[in-house]
Amino acid sequence: MVKVKTSVPYSLPENISADSIRNQLQRILASPEFTATESQQKILQFVVSETLSGNSDKIKGFTVATCVFGRGDDFDQGSDPIVSIHANKLRQSLERYYLVAGHSDQVYIDIPKGTYIPVFTKQSPDSQFARAILAFVRLLTNEISAAKEEAQLAYELHSNSVVLLDLIGYVMAPSGDWEQGTELIKKAIRRNPFHADYAHYALWGNWIRQKDYEQAYQETMHLRSPQNFWEPLVKASTLGNLGRLEEGRKSIEDLLTLKPDFPSRGRILIGRFVKSKSIAESTADGLKKCGLELA
Repeated sequence: MVKVKTSVPYSLPENISADSIRNQLQRILASPEFTATESQQKILQFVVSETLSGNSDKIKGFTVATCVFGRGDDFDQGSDPIVSIHANKLRQSLERYYLVAGHSDQVYIDIPKGTYIPVFTKQSPDSQFARAILAFVRLLTNEISAAKEEAQLAYELHSNSVVLLDLIGYVMAPSGDWEQGTELIKKAIRRNPFHADYAHYALWGNWIRQKDYEQAYQETMHLRSPQNFWEPLVKASTLGNLGRLEEGRKSIEDLLTLKPDFPSRGRILIGRFVKSKSIAESTADGLKKCGLELA
């Protein structure tokens, strides 16, 4: 898998055309699985358009703020973090789109952390990215053995690359290979400062599996996606199992704010990602101790 940063259209590799990127952009924007807000969609359209027009060197927080959000020339990103906040949410929406709906798309659009300049990647069916995404999809559809096999194949394609180790390890661990999965995640965390937040959920699950609730709680302290209901969910459950019920009830409040229907749908939602019966039961039990009993 080759990633190419470009500031002019003609610098794109031969296997990625500007039109294919524009088509991919429209496919993403039209997908119901792309959950970005209108403002975040405008950021994506702006940075892609500017890059394809040869203006990637001008894409800064200031230009996004003034061109997308209408901020004035006195805009100060230090006191007004609107661009970084929406850009982070945009990255999460893009990641979700490719995991849920776009795993077979040939063109991958990414906005790496630390920049607002998009990166365009051409995917092939045998690329590490394609294999890793397929492994994740297999996991979601409860094809556990197939998920484990695809994750192993993805790892073997580029075992020295850290770009996708977090995702590969995230699939391996709940697929049953906890030892290798968690080791790959830890390696990704050590070597990739921009590792995916979701990697910590697999480490959390590993501690829950071992009934080490204190270590599990410490793992939740690394989560940085408060708008994702899973963060207050795992915190509440772990605090309940630790007997820290007052703190756990506060996390329950946060969980229900994000997912008001969680009491009736909680077991289904947990089961989408937690494939271990013992971990799922421990999660539900911790919530019950904090006062949230699932149907």
